[in-house]
Amino acid sequence: MKPKDMKTLAVLGTLAFGAVLLSGLFGRAQADYSFQTTLGDGHVTYRCDLLDDPTASDANASNAHAFFWGAFLDNTKETATAMTAILSSKHSSAEQIPVFEEIVAQQKIFIKNAHAQMQHRFGCSLK
Repeated sequence: MKPKDMKTLAVLGTLAFGAVLLSGLFGRAQADYSFQTTLGDGHVTYRCDLLDDPTASDANASNAHAFFWGAFLDNTKETATAMTAILSSKHSSAEQIPVFEEIVAQQKIFIKNAHAQMQHRFGCSLK
């Protein structure tokens, strides 16, 4: 590699590192919060940005869980209802499979979008 190319690479690397630092990706304090689910004995864990006050951080994580878990449950009920309707229909299994695949794909998109909203609104992500 030529010295000029090395210098250009070093400058670009420094700029990229500076951009990452300015965006707050490093040095942001976070904590993990686990909540009992309403489906049996399971739990779900989120990694959330810490706020200035520990009580506010706990409340924020609680709100993130209520938002995401509520959306997840609602979507799961809608998905189960749609699948039950398909199973109850007189369509053949070969006709049902693509419909099931579409329902599952839509559920994945919904969950991905709900997760992105939770990250944006609460600074929390699924762990």
